[in-house]
Amino acid sequence: MAKFHVSVSLSNGKEIGFDKEAENKQEIFDSVSDLNSWYEHEVGGRTYYFKTNDVVSFTVSDRNSTKK
Repeated sequence: MAKFHVSVSLSNGKEIGFDKEAENKQEIFDSVSDLNSWYEHEVGGRTYYFKTNDVVSFTVSDRNSTKK
């Protein structure tokens, strides 16, 4: 599993950012792109949730650090 940071912009102007573990970025894109469903993710006791059809845009960036 790799760790990614997800940034979501919603149609109501809210911005949500959280870390998520997944096999790859596509897995996250698929889950957020599943239109008209609720997306829920808990981080440190705080739950982020939004209706996926309210998403204006979202980005997924790599959180893995490469050490030499």
